[in-house]
Amino acid sequence: MQVIDSSALVKFFSREDGWEAVSQYVKEALTLHFALSELGNSLLKKIHSNNADVGKAEEVLKRYSKSAVLLNDEEYVESAFHIARANGLAMYDSMFIAACKEEGMELVTCDAGQASVARQLGIGVMEF
Repeated sequence: MQVIDSSALVKFFSREDGWEAVSQYVKEALTLHFALSELGNSLLKKIHSNNADVGKAEEVLKRYSKSAVLLNDEEYVESAFHIARANGLAMYDSMFIAACKEEGMELVTCDAGQASVARQLGIGVMEF
Protein backbone atom coordinates (compact mmCIF):
# COMPACT_ATOMS: atom_id res chain seq x y z
CA MET A 1 0.00 0.00 0.00
CA GLN A 2 1.02 3.58 -0.55
CA VAL A 3 0.32 7.02 0.87
CA ILE A 4 0.00 9.68 -1.83
CA ASP A 5 0.98 13.22 -0.93
CA SER A 6 -0.43 16.54 -2.07
CA SER A 7 2.25 17.16 -4.69
CA ALA A 8 1.33 13.96 -6.52
CA LEU A 9 -2.40 14.69 -6.25
CA VAL A 10 -1.91 18.18 -7.67
CA LYS A 11 0.21 16.81 -10.54
CA PHE A 12 -2.51 14.32 -11.43
CA PHE A 13 -5.60 16.51 -11.07
CA SER A 14 -3.95 19.54 -12.71
CA ARG A 15 -2.64 17.40 -15.56
CA GLU A 16 0.89 18.70 -15.06
CA ASP A 17 3.72 17.13 -17.05
CA GLY A 18 4.07 13.49 -16.07
CA TRP A 19 0.57 13.19 -14.57
CA GLU A 20 -0.04 9.89 -16.34
CA ALA A 21 2.64 8.14 -14.27
CA VAL A 22 0.86 9.18 -11.05
CA SER A 23 -2.58 8.07 -12.24
CA GLN A 24 -2.22 4.45 -11.16
CA TYR A 25 -1.75 5.52 -7.52
CA VAL A 26 -4.52 8.09 -7.17
CA LYS A 27 -7.37 5.60 -6.84
CA GLU A 28 -5.56 3.04 -4.69
CA ALA A 29 -3.25 5.01 -2.42
CA LEU A 30 -4.35 6.40 0.91
CA THR A 31 -3.83 10.02 1.85
CA LEU A 32 -4.30 12.42 4.75
CA HIS A 33 -7.34 14.61 5.38
CA PHE A 34 -5.44 17.85 4.96
CA ALA A 35 -4.29 16.76 1.49
CA LEU A 36 -7.78 17.70 0.31
CA SER A 37 -7.24 21.25 1.55
CA GLU A 38 -3.82 21.42 -0.10
CA LEU A 39 -5.28 20.11 -3.36
CA GLY A 40 -8.08 22.68 -3.15
CA ASN A 41 -5.61 25.48 -2.48
CA SER A 42 -3.49 24.51 -5.48
CA LEU A 43 -6.57 24.39 -7.70
CA LEU A 44 -7.61 27.84 -6.44
CA LYS A 45 -4.19 29.22 -7.38
CA LYS A 46 -4.58 27.75 -10.85
CA ILE A 47 -8.07 29.28 -11.16
CA HIS A 48 -6.77 32.70 -10.12
CA SER A 49 -4.01 32.50 -12.71
CA ASN A 50 -6.53 31.37 -15.37
CA ASN A 51 -4.95 27.90 -15.63
CA ALA A 52 -7.98 25.96 -14.37
CA ASP A 53 -11.75 26.01 -14.76
CA VAL A 54 -13.83 26.61 -11.62
CA GLY A 55 -16.42 23.97 -12.47
CA LYS A 56 -13.82 21.31 -13.18
CA ALA A 57 -11.93 22.15 -9.99
CA GLU A 58 -15.11 21.87 -7.93
CA GLU A 59 -15.93 18.52 -9.53
CA VAL A 60 -12.42 17.20 -8.86
CA LEU A 61 -12.63 18.12 -5.18
CA LYS A 62 -16.13 16.73 -4.83
CA ARG A 63 -15.35 13.39 -6.45
CA TYR A 64 -11.94 12.88 -4.85
CA SER A 65 -13.12 13.83 -1.37
CA LYS A 66 -15.83 11.17 -1.62
CA SER A 67 -13.61 8.45 -3.06
CA ALA A 68 -10.31 8.98 -1.24
CA VAL A 69 -9.36 6.68 1.59
CA LEU A 70 -8.23 9.06 4.30
CA LEU A 71 -5.92 8.37 7.21
CA ASN A 72 -6.42 10.13 10.54
CA ASP A 73 -3.92 13.00 10.58
CA GLU A 74 -3.93 13.22 14.37
CA GLU A 75 -2.17 9.89 14.72
CA TYR A 76 1.00 11.16 13.02
CA VAL A 77 1.50 14.64 14.51
CA GLU A 78 4.13 13.76 17.11
CA SER A 79 6.17 11.62 14.74
CA ALA A 80 5.87 14.21 11.98
CA PHE A 81 7.08 16.95 14.31
CA HIS A 82 10.23 14.96 15.10
CA ILE A 83 10.83 14.21 11.42
CA ALA A 84 10.33 17.87 10.46
CA ARG A 85 12.63 19.15 13.21
CA ALA A 86 15.40 16.62 12.51
CA ASN A 87 15.34 17.06 8.75
CA GLY A 88 14.41 20.67 8.11
CA LEU A 89 11.14 19.78 6.42
CA ALA A 90 7.80 21.50 6.69
CA MET A 91 5.39 19.85 9.09
CA TYR A 92 2.85 19.10 6.36
CA ASP A 93 5.47 17.27 4.28
CA SER A 94 6.59 15.35 7.34
CA MET A 95 3.02 14.24 8.03
CA PHE A 96 3.03 12.06 4.91
CA ILE A 97 6.39 10.56 5.85
CA ALA A 98 5.22 9.87 9.40
CA ALA A 99 2.07 8.17 8.10
CA CYS A 100 4.18 5.93 5.85
CA LYS A 101 6.57 5.14 8.68
CA GLU A 102 3.81 4.34 11.18
CA GLU A 103 1.73 2.29 8.73
CA GLY A 104 4.61 0.55 6.93
CA MET A 105 3.61 2.00 3.56
CA GLU A 106 5.41 3.55 0.59
CA LEU A 107 5.26 7.24 -0.24
CA VAL A 108 4.04 8.53 -3.61
CA THR A 109 5.39 12.07 -4.13
CA CYS A 110 6.67 14.65 -6.59
CA ASP A 111 8.71 16.42 -3.91
CA ALA A 112 12.42 15.53 -4.15
CA GLY A 113 13.29 16.77 -0.65
CA GLN A 114 10.47 14.85 0.94
CA ALA A 115 11.42 11.74 -1.06
CA SER A 116 15.03 12.00 0.08
CA VAL A 117 14.12 12.17 3.77
CA ALA A 118 11.67 9.28 3.40
CA ARG A 119 14.37 7.14 1.81
CA GLN A 120 16.82 8.03 4.60
CA LEU A 121 14.21 6.74 7.05
CA GLY A 122 13.91 3.46 5.18
CA ILE A 123 10.58 4.23 3.54
CA GLY A 124 9.95 3.06 0.00
CA VAL A 125 9.31 5.94 -2.39
CA MET A 126 7.62 6.28 -5.75
CA GLU A 127 8.93 9.66 -6.93
CA PHE A 128 7.65 11.44 -10.02
